[in-house]
Amino acid sequence: MAEAKGINDRYGLPMSTSSTQAAEHYVEGVDLVLSQGYGAEEEFRHAIEADEGLAIAHGALAMMLAMRLAIAEAKDRAAQAQALGEGLPRRERRLIEAVALWVNGQGPQATSIVTEQLKEFPRDALMLRLVQRLYNQGCSSSGAGVPDFPPRFYALLTSLAPEYGDDWAFQGPYAWANHEVGLMQEGLDLAQRSLEQRPDNATAAHSVAHVFFERGDPIGGSDFLCNWLESYDRRAAYRVHLSWHQALFDLALGRYG
Repeated sequence: MAEAKGINDRYGLPMSTSSTQAAEHYVEGVDLVLSQGYGAEEEFRHAIEADEGLAIAHGALAMMLAMRLAIAEAKDRAAQAQALGEGLPRRERRLIEAVALWVNGQGPQATSIVTEQLKEFPRDALMLRLVQRLYNQGCSSSGAGVPDFPPRFYALLTSLAPEYGDDWAFQGPYAWANHEVGLMQEGLDLAQRSLEQRPDNATAAHSVAHVFFERGDPIGGSDFLCNWLESYDRRAAYRVHLSWHQALFDLALGRYG
């Protein structure tokens, strides 16, 4: 089992690997997860190729597999992560445990661990993506859902905000948290600041689209998405959802072609 050799992720958290290459692929994979870009799964596979003992890369890959509904493979990968994770530092073990619970349909238990993980290790950024999914998707067998999702999510991310400062990856979900509790301008400002730093951040673009919708501005929403989608990777799964948003704006404008 690889042990940490002074290699940290982008948020300063130690990683149990001696491979700089594995760490770089893992960090890039996390950024792609947070921006909902294309290639996160491939980056985590490359990380594992560079260091097959990097347990958190197996866990992150399990998370991506579950998100595209490759459940059997996700469960196998989560089990590998758990086996490799024995004896690792608490932060990495808990990340793996949370993913394994979610992948195996135990959403409420995963939600509890992810929430505690972010309190103990607030800069464990991969958990930002998982906690939003868990809080929101109560209708999913692998989701947990909470009845007061928007205010609880907003409160959690507000408590984390000082840890992230002007980080683009945090501003994406925090924008969502703001507009979902009615703070439209605050949400839009956060999303725009995120896009200024990382223009391909689909998480932030999604929030911009929602603000246009809530404000009843289909022209602004359609124009924004039409321009933004031009440079968004066509292979990204989230492109389908954002294209749906654009179609709704266009239908509201009577554009049926």
